Amino acid sequence: MIQIRHQMKPSLVILASTIFDWVTSQSASAENLPENLINDVRRLVYSLKLNQASPPGVKDLLEVEMCRKLYWVAYDCDKTNAMYLNPVAIQDWDGTPPLPLEVDDDFITRDDVLLVQPGQQYSYMIGFNCIIRLFQILSQCILRRRLLNSAPSFEFNVWVHGEWVQETMKELRQILADLPPQLRPEPEFQEDSSTSFNGTQAANICITALCVEMALLDLKARFSPDMDIRQDRQSIAHRVFQQLQTIPIECLARNGESMRGKVAHVVLSLLDASRDTSIAQEDPKMGESLWNWWNMYSRVLCLQVIPDHPASAVPTRPGSPVRRRF
Repeated sequence: MIQIRHQMKPSLVILASTIFDWVTSQSASAENLPENLINDVRRLVYSLKLNQASPPGVKDLLEVEMCRKLYWVAYDCDKTNAMYLNPVAIQDWDGTPPLPLEVDDDFITRDDVLLVQPGQQYSYMIGFNCIIRLFQILSQCILRRRLLNSAPSFEFNVWVHGEWVQETMKELRQILADLPPQLRPEPEFQEDSSTSFNGTQAANICITALCVEMALLDLKARFSPDMDIRQDRQSIAHRVFQQLQTIPIECLARNGESMRGKVAHVVLSLLDASRDTSIAQEDPKMGESLWNWWNMYSRVLCLQVIPDHPASAVPTRPGSPVRRRF
């Protein structure tokens, strides 16, 4: 299939199908298939010049938004893949397009008219863009960490990088603080047609933010080798675990292999923190936190969410305008 795609003219349809194949391959046992597919995603992204604000051949606002959304989906997949020590395929320094508009698809028309999102009706693109901002921070962490590992003898300005970590921590907290109430974990999270999708996004935001915060802590410790971040790591993991506990486990499982991989990443980080038996004995909560996350991983791994009705996961929005047909 990869060979057939190479012989076809690059298109958004081929890119979308390749991204879906990459997501599916995460659950398959085919060796090297995910790596081949993510490289094919990279080739298509740059062949179509989706890293530009207005790719060549784009005719209207609807196509511009499609290009931007596909670019950022590919970007998110790449950063998720890079988080597990794989090579980075889509680099920020090659240019990135603006974030997609925070309005639902129903309110974007082909005649370049952008209809107003109704009040009190938050677009699902708000959560989508939040994830993008988190991955942009993670991308910078990965870049700095790998530069340090590739040139350990190079004299980095520790103070400047330490300041960057502190400022980025503030940026991360601000991103989460700006979320609408629908995307914040609440003690009484009811499972219905509208909150189901919100819960799925909220779970993805929580676990992604945790991975980003841990990456910032690891980078901070890399610049200051004498700093012990294990207690901080455990404290952050405990806080996010409590947040995820307010979201139905089905919402976590709907994020698929991405959620499983991120939870496994947290488990491995906590295992690394618990290697020092003296600290583990002094703080029994560390072992409890590790067990809680391992239990969550087992539950998400074994739960297969199959919808009762073959409908869109996004709730139906009454009163959506009819698109003009040409």
